[in-house]
Amino acid sequence: MRFIYCLPLALSLMVFSAGCSDSTGTTTTLSLVTDTVTVYAPDSTAPGRPTAVDITTDGAFGIVGPRYPERVSQALAWDLTLRRVDGRLLILPQSAVVPGSRAALSGPITGQTFETMIEAPGQSTFRADSIPLTPGQLLAVRSRDLGSGCVVFAKIQAVTVNVAEGSAHFRLVANGTCNDPRLTTIE
Repeated sequence: MRFIYCLPLALSLMVFSAGCSDSTGTTTTLSLVTDTVTVYAPDSTAPGRPTAVDITTDGAFGIVGPRYPERVSQALAWDLTLRRVDGRLLILPQSAVVPGSRAALSGPITGQTFETMIEAPGQSTFRADSIPLTPGQLLAVRSRDLGSGCVVFAKIQAVTVNVAEGSAHFRLVANGTCNDPRLTTIE
C-alpha cells in the first residue's frame, strides 16, 4: 500500500531533477555577477590605493572587489594584482607571488568578445606568470582555492590602462558557483 502512495512522489522528483540538471547530470545554480573595478600598481608615493582584485562574489550583486594585500586582514584575500615593470603595466595572478596558490590567468583570449565568451577555457590554458596589459584585452581568471578545492572563474577585460599612473580599470563577470566555468546564462 505504501508503494502506491510513494510512486507519484518518486516520479515527480525524477521529472523535477531531470529538468534542473546540467550536462553532467548534477544540479547547479549559476551565480553570475557583473562589476567594474579600478586597481593600481603599488606605489610608495601614493599609498592607500587598492593594488589587487578579489574575483569572488559578495553573495549579493557584485564581486568582493578591490583589495589591499599590505593589510594583514587582506594579505591573501585576492586573485590578481598589477605591477609596473620597464614601462609596462603587468597583470599577475596570486600564484605568481604566492607559492601554492591556485589563482591563475589564461593567456589573452582572441576570437571572442567580452559578450560572446560563455565559459572559461580549459584548465591547461591557465598560467601563473605575468601578462603585459593592454586596453581591450580579454582574459579568463581562476581564483585562489576558497576551501575544499573550490575555485571560481571570471572573465575580465581591461577597459582602460594608464601606465603612467599605474592603473587599470576592468569590467568583469564572475561566477560565484564553485568549480563552474560558465560565464553567461546563454547556452
